[in-house]
Amino acid sequence: MITISENLLQKIYSDLRNERRHMMFYLTNAVSMNGLLSEEYSEHFMSNAKEEMQHVKEFQEMIVGLGGSLTAPESIGCDMFMIENDVRRAVSSALYLEEQVVENYALRIEEIENDTLIDIVTKKWLVVFYEDQLKKSRTDVDKYKRLIA
Repeated sequence: MITISENLLQKIYSDLRNERRHMMFYLTNAVSMNGLLSEEYSEHFMSNAKEEMQHVKEFQEMIVGLGGSLTAPESIGCDMFMIENDVRRAVSSALYLEEQVVENYALRIEEIENDTLIDIVTKKWLVVFYEDQLKKSRTDVDKYKRLIA
């Protein structure tokens, strides 16, 4: 049986809610933007929403695999997100969200590595899982920085 600390499980639930937040941000802002470039960014944000939906699925599968519950109150819903009409503000908001998740996942990797309750196999699996998530978000950070430079 897989064992992780309750504290870490609560943080993973929070990460799931944050991934849902990202999905909803991209989905909503894909249709809220106005202006000359809004159609191009709409397509880009719809593509990101689809990618975030995959992240949500991956987190949900991971939580169930760890013995967590998708019906736990801590795992339900998503946090608030910005809805922007201006393309530049939408991209800036996307950059902010992705920068937050990069910091969060770097911290989460440290917490996993320092959690003494996790068996070695689960620990390595979680580290790789979060490294993959961090890499995807860091790539988005770099892209958004170029776009708003």
